[in-house]
Amino acid sequence: MGIEINKNPFLLSSKETELTFNNLSSNILPSPYIHQDIISKNNYINLFIEHQIEISDRLSLNFEGTLDVFISDTAELVGFEAVKSNNFYPEISLYYQFFSQLSLSTTINYYRQQIEENNNQNKPLDSEIYQGIEFELEKEFNNYFSLSLSFYRETQNNFTIINPIQPNFYLQINQQIYRSWTAELNGEINPNWWIYAFYSYEDQEISLARHNLGIWTSYQITQGSLSGWGLGAGVNWKSDNFTNYTNESSLSNYLQIDAAMFYVQDQIKAAISIENLFNSGDKDDPEVVEQAMFGTIFWQF
Repeated sequence: MGIEINKNPFLLSSKETELTFNNLSSNILPSPYIHQDIISKNNYINLFIEHQIEISDRLSLNFEGTLDVFISDTAELVGFEAVKSNNFYPEISLYYQFFSQLSLSTTINYYRQQIEENNNQNKPLDSEIYQGIEFELEKEFNNYFSLSLSFYRETQNNFTIINPIQPNFYLQINQQIYRSWTAELNGEINPNWWIYAFYSYEDQEISLARHNLGIWTSYQITQGSLSGWGLGAGVNWKSDNFTNYTNESSLSNYLQIDAAMFYVQDQIKAAISIENLFNSGDKDDPEVVEQAMFGTIFWQF
């Protein structure tokens, strides 16, 4: 059991970069952040506790809890609203190993998010509350591939959306249920060629594409004068989704293509990544990101 305390003056907002091509390979590509992502919003203290109990050789229980205590800056950054809330996220997981290459896990989590907005009567909105449970079955094949099947169910209370009649205000939905069924394949075709594919079906009433399908792959050269260089590419297809809580209109499906060229050698990782190569998708869809190019370099010492 341990407690970790952090004090951080910077938060990564992810306002500009929701990058699906991070799935190319987290151990090869550095995270492509740009300067707009680093925003001095608040100082905060993070309290983290984790405890694992080995019930038997095959069965284990794990508890994690995180408490974020935010402290306002003396001067806020113009154009960005500071986060002024304390949040606690408990999570309990039960893990069972059937045999060496097959396992089952169950996870229960809770999340509470304070909403700094008012309704059309100028009254503060209630905090959003999320309660979820996940079941995941994972099978490994010859230490090269793994296949996982998972089901996740989440109850969302006080779900906040823009009021379609009065767009300057927000309204809250008392409760909605979110469900997702996901299959993931992850592994190596050979030591230099990595691949990841997934399909998910998601069921939610508001602003969600029900079908989400993607595949990413990367190849790294390990011999010769080009040793360390590599290429990666990925495609992600999302189906139609509704634009508001009345489900009266929808946004069309789209196919997003991402690409990356990278270099890895010793303590250095560098990458040039292009997100949404052909700038596809409806610009009114909040899940669509505009075409963008990012250059990143990571040096470990």
